Amino acid sequence: MPGSSLHVVRADNYSVGLTAPVELTTNTWEAPLKTSVVLSSGPLTVAAQYTYPEIPSGYSPPLTFRVLGIPAIISPSANTVQDQQFTLSGNNGLAGSKVEVFKDLGTDKVGESSVLTGSGWTCSVIVSVGPVSLTVRQVLGGKESQRSGARLFKIRPPVLAAPTVAQTNNTVTFSGTTAHTGATVRISKLTGPGELVLPTALVINSRWEIIATDWPFGTYRFSAIQDVPDNAGGRIPSIAYEFNVTIGIPAPTDVRFTTAYTPVISGNGINGAKVIIRFSGGQDAASPPTVVNGQWSSTVLQQWGPVKDRELLITQERDGQTSEPFSLKVTIPPQAPEITQITDNGLSPDITGTCWPNAVVTLTFSDSVTTHPATVNGGNWSFRRTTDFASGTEHTVTVTQAFAQQTSVPASRTFTVALPRPTINEPATDAEVGRDLTVRGDNGMNGATLKIRDAQYDRELNSKTLTADGGWSIDIDRLDIRPYFIDARQTLAGRDSEPSEVREFTVVVLPPQVDVPAPGADLPRIGSVSGTGMPGAYVTVRLAGQEQPLIENLEVDEHGDWQARVELEVGDHELWALQRFDGHASRETPRQAFRVVPLAPFIESPADGERVDMDMVVSGFADPGHTVILAAADAPQIPLGQTVVRSDRSWSMAITLERAGGRQPLIAVQWQDRFNSATTQRSVLLAAYQPQITAPAEGTWHSHPVELEGAGKIGRGEVVDWFNPESRQATDFPITSDNWGAISGRALLPGGHWFRFWQSIANDPGGADVRACWAETRRIEIEGADDPLD
Repeated sequence: MPGSSLHVVRADNYSVGLTAPVELTTNTWEAPLKTSVVLSSGPLTVAAQYTYPEIPSGYSPPLTFRVLGIPAIISPSANTVQDQQFTLSGNNGLAGSKVEVFKDLGTDKVGESSVLTGSGWTCSVIVSVGPVSLTVRQVLGGKESQRSGARLFKIRPPVLAAPTVAQTNNTVTFSGTTAHTGATVRISKLTGPGELVLPTALVINSRWEIIATDWPFGTYRFSAIQDVPDNAGGRIPSIAYEFNVTIGIPAPTDVRFTTAYTPVISGNGINGAKVIIRFSGGQDAASPPTVVNGQWSSTVLQQWGPVKDRELLITQERDGQTSEPFSLKVTIPPQAPEITQITDNGLSPDITGTCWPNAVVTLTFSDSVTTHPATVNGGNWSFRRTTDFASGTEHTVTVTQAFAQQTSVPASRTFTVALPRPTINEPATDAEVGRDLTVRGDNGMNGATLKIRDAQYDRELNSKTLTADGGWSIDIDRLDIRPYFIDARQTLAGRDSEPSEVREFTVVVLPPQVDVPAPGADLPRIGSVSGTGMPGAYVTVRLAGQEQPLIENLEVDEHGDWQARVELEVGDHELWALQRFDGHASRETPRQAFRVVPLAPFIESPADGERVDMDMVVSGFADPGHTVILAAADAPQIPLGQTVVRSDRSWSMAITLERAGGRQPLIAVQWQDRFNSATTQRSVLLAAYQPQITAPAEGTWHSHPVELEGAGKIGRGEVVDWFNPESRQATDFPITSDNWGAISGRALLPGGHWFRFWQSIANDPGGADVRACWAETRRIEIEGADDPLD
């Protein structure tokens, strides 16, 4: 009622006042809570304590309601470092309500709890990096509690993503693209060589970069953070990201090579480093250079020549570190081959040059598109085209070489083909030659007319059309006896070659040639001395030890031959000769030794081809007092007999020829002292078998015809009179077994008589010429008219 005063107290403890007293002026009232009173959320029973002037206090009926109190933040503690998303927790919540989280007292809500089931609450919040102040309230049924007191937190940036590390020589760059804009990135060395400190980097548009220069090579462990200011003079760091980095010596860069056959390898590197240049197989390819001013170079140890993709592995070393290898593939094309010489050789010159050993050298010429392979021998090549070039016209030869799957640039050279200059080979310079001369030379051309000129008197001596390239010869007859100066020139298609060099010689009367006897040969004591010389010249032959010539002024016939019969003493002799012509005499021939030997003996008996028995007599004629020796022709070293020639020049000897039947050649020589004559040969038919005559018996009497019997071999037989083998009694009768029989066919004179028998032997290896020896009967008597019969 107006005039009274009241305040609100807890119904369960009237002594706890909740509001300050208010004076009523109307029938309605309201009283704010004391600022010192904080109500817990939940059911609350209150009463109004009222007083009237001069009336004791009274209490209204109790009133119960639920209090939506100010929630309290219990955790995390104030000023602690938190991630951008973290969880708040507290109490004084009202079941059924939700707690809302705001930045300071503003309206930016950063989190909201789920519906509370009790006084405790938790709520996940997401806030920006840096210092942040948070307040909470709870709402229920459209009613909001007051804000809690603000609590300050330090929100740290997220952990840095793994930095990108790039190395250039000994400069290392750390960088990232997802950092917190405005943060400062700091990288600290945890372990590793050296005492260098890294600079910091400000993150701009999420990107940052830190460059470390002149760091020693080695393995490091780093810690990386990003931090922001806490607006109180401090920094809010992220959780550290730790990582390892090996700052290794890098591979050489900008590596290059020259294309010389002995290439130079060069590039860039780390100052002070030693560069190792090896083949892929591990062998050293070049001496190791040291990097100076960031550069290095070295020449390979030996010449390579042309190569294709030859691999080198190049590293650099410093401070105990070795870089990864740089792979360099070297390709060196073959250089242009060298054309060293083009030498005239008729209408197709010889072309030579140098190349890489065993390269494929190819030539082309300006007058044709045809390619030609050269002959390569080691590092040299040569070629001569089989097709002639047009003379008097400039030609170009182009040469390339191929090696290591590459073809060189071409080399070219021009040339002009001229008629080749003939050369004179014979006669030799200052030679002495005869009047009839053959001039020989080289460098002739097929189809050209070659002329020999007397250069002294400028007149042609002879000419000839050549039929082949190269060597040539031309005859010149009836030259004067005097010195000559000649040259040779050839003409083809109206074009003349250069003349050859002048050849000087002298035409003289040459010594004659003695053909018989040849030096060291034998000449029969009566024989002929012969030879050749200049037709019309006169030959004189002298014998050592004789004042008078052996032959004097013997004319050489028109064919150039001479011959004279001589008779000399047996022994050793020497002769020489000269010839004269038209008042000019030749030099003497060299002294020529020969031997005069006896004449070859003459064999009179047996006649050539005569049938003989193994025991025979050979006779003939030779020089008195000389010795005649007989031997078989196939065994001349084994004499069959020998005899001294009688004063009447006759000789004879009995020999036994124990050889197979058939044709047997005999030879005879005449010997005096140590000089043997030439051999004389005589062939005889040697009997091969000795037949027998068994009838008629010795001393028996017979009348005509006489029957004869004997033993023999299969063949054919013949019976003759003893005094004349041409007087045949039974001729060419067959013998068909080991026995034979025959009847005399001619009348016989009365008195003593003998028969002789021989036969040929059939199927003998010796053939038809094989015959048996003679067989003779003993004496028989042929009766006359008054003689008794046997």
